[in-house]
Amino acid sequence: MHNISVSSADETGRPYKTALIRLNSWVYASVSGAIKKINQRGACLEASGE
Repeated sequence: MHNISVSSADETGRPYKTALIRLNSWVYASVSGAIKKINQRGACLEASGE
C-alpha cells in the first residue's frame, strides 16, 4: 500500500513539473528572441549613425 501511495504522488506531481519545464523553456526562448531583436536594432542604429 505504501508503494502505491508514493507512485500516485509522483504521477500527480509530473504534470506540474512538465508545465514548469515548458514555461521555463518558453520564457527563455522569448527572452533570447527579444535580446536578438534589440541587438539587431542596436547594430542598425550604429551603422546608420556612422
